[in-house]
Amino acid sequence: MLRMQYMSQLDALDDRLALFKEELGNYSEAELSTKPEENVWSPTELVCHLCASERLSFSYVKKKLSFDPKLPSNGMSAGIRTWLLKQTLRAPIKITSPTAVGASAFPENPTTASELETWTQLRSDIRDYLTNVEEKWLDKLVYKHPFAGRLTLGQMLVFFDEHLTRHQKQLRNRLPR
Repeated sequence: MLRMQYMSQLDALDDRLALFKEELGNYSEAELSTKPEENVWSPTELVCHLCASERLSFSYVKKKLSFDPKLPSNGMSAGIRTWLLKQTLRAPIKITSPTAVGASAFPENPTTASELETWTQLRSDIRDYLTNVEEKWLDKLVYKHPFAGRLTLGQMLVFFDEHLTRHQKQLRNRLPR
């Protein structure tokens, strides 16, 4: 049951990524790599950040489950933390990204096209992993968000969705009109 729910969440995320790619396809690499102002990420850098965030989240989960850890089951506190995370990401406040997913972690001279290709492959890898992960992990607090703490795999996907929504709004404001 949970696996089907997670796959449904991932389907919706993949649909959003496909629309995102289509939208960005209307702009040149030069337009996408232009910073709207100093110390503000360009659209390409926002894509780098989103991809890095999902990549590091997925890497954490794979590493964590590689040694058969003892993990707590999902409960009310993780649900509350997920709700708080969603509200924070929806709020019009500046949030400082962890260094691991900040500008210092971006590839040198990235292109939006290459990052979107990497992100698409990453999503495929996540899908394969979630399809094959042992059932016992589906309701465990496997993922550790830097601010929200331990969450389930499904709550990680909720984070991916809310995170994309937040940055998609920023990106649209940075694109040429």
